[in-house]
Amino acid sequence: MPLDNDSLMRALSTVARSRNVMVSAQKSAKAGVIAGTSVMIGTLVAGPVGLVLGGLVGTALAFRSTGDVKPLWQVLNEDLNDDQKQQLIENITNAFRNVEYTDIAMLATLILRSSSLQDTAMRIALDYARNQITM
Repeated sequence: MPLDNDSLMRALSTVARSRNVMVSAQKSAKAGVIAGTSVMIGTLVAGPVGLVLGGLVGTALAFRSTGDVKPLWQVLNEDLNDDQKQQLIENITNAFRNVEYTDIAMLATLILRSSSLQDTAMRIALDYARNQITM
C-alpha cells in the first residue's frame, strides 16, 4: 500500500480513537430481532406490563447476543485487508472530491484539522465497517 494511503488510514484511525467510535458489525441485526420479539411476546402474554417486562428481558438477551464490540480504530488497523483498505480509501476520496487537495497525504492532514471533514470521514468508515466487515 503506498505511503499516501497509509497516511490516510492513520488519520482515520487517529480520529476514530480520539472520538472513541465503536462498531459491532456482525450481530446487531440479530440483537434487534431478539429485543423486538421479546417485546411482542411479552405484550401478547401480559399486556402493558408484558411490554415493559418483554423490553427488559429482550434488551438483556440482545445485549448478551451482540458479541464483540470493537473500537473502530482497531478494526481499521487490524481487521482490514489491503483490498478493504483500498476500497475504504476510494470511498473517502470520492466523498471529498469537491475538497481541494493535491494528494492523499494532504487529504489526511485536512481531515485531521477539520471537524466537519472528520464527521464525514467517520460516517463513511463506520458505514463501511458495519456493511463490509464481519468480526
